[in-house]
Amino acid sequence: MSECNIGRRTLLKGSLGAGILALAAGFGLVRPARLLAAGWPSNAFGAETEAEAVQALFGDAIPVPADAVRLEAPKQAMYGRAVPVRVRADMDGVELIAILTEHNPHPLNTYLRVLGPVGHYGTRIRVERTSPVTAYVRAGGRLYKASVTLKVTRGGYGVNVL
Repeated sequence: MSECNIGRRTLLKGSLGAGILALAAGFGLVRPARLLAAGWPSNAFGAETEAEAVQALFGDAIPVPADAVRLEAPKQAMYGRAVPVRVRADMDGVELIAILTEHNPHPLNTYLRVLGPVGHYGTRIRVERTSPVTAYVRAGGRLYKASVTLKVTRGGYGVNVL
């Protein structure tokens, strides 16, 4: 008898979810995946060097170090699986923020297209080994950057992972 109830509940949940999804699609709130992925920079995420990823994201723009862009990250991480980082861009017209780790097999960790006036972004990134981490910010048609070197250790004993 309990198996019948579980089956019925699953059917009701599935029907309700499908109905809501159909209603959302009817109102244009849900779009096909091919439309959502149209602007996805797969060549930037597939790049094997930081220079290739920057080229794929920003074209021929030359990044300039700027005091208005700050990358906040710990100096040392016990494990590089989920290192907290924060980018603060105190400037007008921020369009895009990207975080890259030079020594990762695929350097582009994440990027964000900014739709509002706020140029702040916080996330967690994977850092394979001790490496420079760079934040790139496109604002007002120009490209800015800020970098820190993040040391990754094993077990927190100060053994450098090379």
